[in-house]
Amino acid sequence: MTFDEGVIRTVSPIRAWYLTKFRGLRVRAVRVTPIPTIMGMMTYSRCWVLVDATKVAVQAQVAAKESSSAELYVAAVPTSTHMSAA
Repeated sequence: MTFDEGVIRTVSPIRAWYLTKFRGLRVRAVRVTPIPTIMGMMTYSRCWVLVDATKVAVQAQVAAKESSSAELYVAAVPTSTHMSAA
């Protein structure tokens, strides 16, 4: 988990759920990074970007095809604190 300028990033879905449910943070975005495997398949790692709900307005970002850093951005639902394991 990293913290800088009011933004918390975590790769743990349980920690993201705890921070949204009990600490009052909101999911700003879920960063999905493709990871190629040895067999030529693609797996994805997720990173939840959380912000303080009282200080920063949450905005959903439009999903991008691919960026220069090979990351995909998934739009987050700003009004819900529900976390799915999918």
